[in-house]
Amino acid sequence: MGKPERGNNRLTGIFLIAVLAAGLFLALFDPALLRAPENRDFLGGGWTTGYKEAFERGLPIRKAAVQTIGALRYLLFREGEEGVLVGEGGWLFTSEEFACPPDGPQVMAENLGFVREVRDLLARRGIDLIVVLLPSKARIYADKLGRYRLPPCAAVRYEEFRHAVLELGIDCPDLLTALREARSREEVFFRTDTHWRPYGAAAAAAAAAEAGRPRLDRKSSPRSRYVTRRLGVRDFQGDLLRFVPLGRFQRILGIPSERVEVLETEAREESPLGLFDRPVIPVALVGTSYSAGRTWNFDGALKEALEADVLNLGAEGRGPFLPMRTYLSGQTFDQVPPDLVLWEIPERCLQEP
Repeated sequence: MGKPERGNNRLTGIFLIAVLAAGLFLALFDPALLRAPENRDFLGGGWTTGYKEAFERGLPIRKAAVQTIGALRYLLFREGEEGVLVGEGGWLFTSEEFACPPDGPQVMAENLGFVREVRDLLARRGIDLIVVLLPSKARIYADKLGRYRLPPCAAVRYEEFRHAVLELGIDCPDLLTALREARSREEVFFRTDTHWRPYGAAAAAAAAAEAGRPRLDRKSSPRSRYVTRRLGVRDFQGDLLRFVPLGRFQRILGIPSERVEVLETEAREESPLGLFDRPVIPVALVGTSYSAGRTWNFDGALKEALEADVLNLGAEGRGPFLPMRTYLSGQTFDQVPPDLVLWEIPERCLQEP
């Protein structure tokens, strides 16, 4: 019974390759792209303009060519473009989590030194600090990596940095354990995105709040009750799909589309703040797109778990260290002084200058 099945699979593969090759041929050699523009002055620039117009008309065809090439590459080699690693079962991983730069240990030591500086600066103002160290997706889903493995330099990076932070007297919740436990119940990262799902963000928020609540209690920080409402479900396109341009072939080749719950967190009661009162927000959240992104609702989960308002100062595309420098040197730090700062730092950024 095994031989006919293997034969059918082989025929299916050959047929699919033939279809993809035909699509690639038609896309690359479409007459609309190969035909020179007519009645255009070459020396006067009219020919260039005409070709540009023809090229733009053919963009959908070129898009199909890119998708066909991407599908062939994925089908034959299980690879995407530079920047992504293709695991198994439609799981995609950013290559940044596997990087081992030559100066990585030195840079990580310098970043740890900056964490110490931030601790001291905040302490002088009577502000507590908790480092929310986010383990890499590849670490949480190592069983989905397929033929890939974390290199030795990355294998111990999370625990090394976490223990170093703890030795500085800074709280650093064990998100590795928290997210591994949470994934036994539900996915905590998107399959096709670098970021956590709302469920993973909520699990991390619960771990951070366990360390943060006693500190807010000791400072008698203002507290509020929050509730998170589910507004529905929508389609979600992961950021790693940009490196695997499959288009119409995505589902055929085993990368299913994803869905995400739309969440909204709001206070159960209105704040009694007066017109001329200075806002009091006891918690400041500084971090990356894991904090800033509205899709995962990390700040909302923190509000609910801490029972306290959170000022979200996360920034996309700037890493975890520059947003902290910006915050400490800006007016917000003086105008809305917090009792507690949560600093979200992804593991994959630890060796970035």
